[in-house]
Amino acid sequence: MKYIIKTRIVILLLLGLLQVQAVVAQKKKEIKKPDPMLCQGNYWTEEQGRRFLAKQLGLDLSKAMYTDGSLNEDEIVTEAQEALYPFDNAHPFPTNGIRKNDLVVWK
Repeated sequence: MKYIIKTRIVILLLLGLLQVQAVVAQKKKEIKKPDPMLCQGNYWTEEQGRRFLAKQLGLDLSKAMYTDGSLNEDEIVTEAQEALYPFDNAHPFPTNGIRKNDLVVWK
């Protein structure tokens, strides 16, 4: 009698583990669903990204495109790295500015 009860308990435990594994597998499938922002699970091409941004920002792409469909980049200026720094001699870092976040109190 004790042997039968122990066997039933083991079977119930195994069935419970199988159910847990099924739930975990289902959750993994839900996580792996394709993200619509990644164009059906694939990363966007440059053209798809350009069209998406133009649509979201209300831009007219025809003003920035050649007639063959390629992007007109003739008027783009590449800045020197130093010009992109937020602080320089003319605009120094504030004396009360936080240089490291080690002393920041996070709530």
